[in-house]
Amino acid sequence: HVPKFAYAHFDQAHDLEGRATWLDARLHESLTNIMSRNNNTIILLLSDHGGTPVELPLFSMLVPTAFMQTQPLMAKNLHINQDRVVSWYDAYMTLRHLLNLTDDPRRTASHVPLGAQSLL
Repeated sequence: HVPKFAYAHFDQAHDLEGRATWLDARLHESLTNIMSRNNNTIILLLSDHGGTPVELPLFSMLVPTAFMQTQPLMAKNLHINQDRVVSWYDAYMTLRHLLNLTDDPRRTASHVPLGAQSLL
């Protein structure tokens, strides 16, 4: 099993002048399709802000049921962290953790702030 990473950048919502909901149905359909075909895929959704520039950024994870069942401690940690304010450093540590689930990402990431931690 070789971990893979994909990145997609969508900035169309910035051009829609508050009508970003037009993208909701297509995004939902695409994400549902991906998650139903891949039981080992975790999707992170990130944005620089919500519907208006004064809203908080979005950081959301779509995690397959199989992962939650085989990784009960990580599932518990995700549940605990779901309503916490996190930083992009925490997102970075989470990505590092996903790449190597058996290792503590803090041991090899000396260039991040002390309080940064994986959400897993």
